[in-house]
Amino acid sequence: MAHCPIPDIKSVPQDTSSTLTGFAFYCLVAYTYGVDRLKIRHMKAKKKQSKNKKYLALAAILVVLLAGYSLAAHHQSWWPFHVESHADKNAARNDTVANPSPKNSSIPDKTGLSSSTDASKNSDQIPVDTSMTASIAQLSETDGQVNFTGKVTNTDSAGTCVVTFSNPNDRPVTKQFTATYANGTSQCGPMHVSAYEFSYLGQWQVSFRYYTGDKQATAESTIAIK
Repeated sequence: MAHCPIPDIKSVPQDTSSTLTGFAFYCLVAYTYGVDRLKIRHMKAKKKQSKNKKYLALAAILVVLLAGYSLAAHHQSWWPFHVESHADKNAARNDTVANPSPKNSSIPDKTGLSSSTDASKNSDQIPVDTSMTASIAQLSETDGQVNFTGKVTNTDSAGTCVVTFSNPNDRPVTKQFTATYANGTSQCGPMHVSAYEFSYLGQWQVSFRYYTGDKQATAESTIAIK
């Protein structure tokens, strides 16, 4: 605040009263200005303190939210404490129970063939009937499922469909079921296999074999399991 020195009135001549009046007015203005300056500084300081309190409150809320999320994420294995990798997917697929295959009208034996086929023969010993034509109509992976549909033409009955997925890094996945037959054509599927049955991610060989009586028709393909 501005300082205004007060002179000794006795030392001032009487004809200088107007000067003293002006001097007093000057001191009053200086005092008022100093008070106003102090008030402005005080108000600015209060506003600054208010802003600082708001920032501190927001920071405290953010810290609480982050701490709460961290605890929940750690407990539930959310990001960033758990990011599912290929290894995680493979481990999960090993522990997942497979979806059931389409309902079979005949129960296969341990050879992987229907009961009407000679059980003393394996699949490679059963002759391929070149008059029948087997093909893979659909082979894809969507929404966590591997989809397969096979088709066989020039056949005389509903045979047995055997679909085998193989990869040198994993156990084979084999599905067997009875085809539907109409007008010399048999259809195998559509069949859906849970992708979690494939514990190894990558390229898989697909073998489609169709058995009827003592003969078979085959088709091969590949699929990338992701």
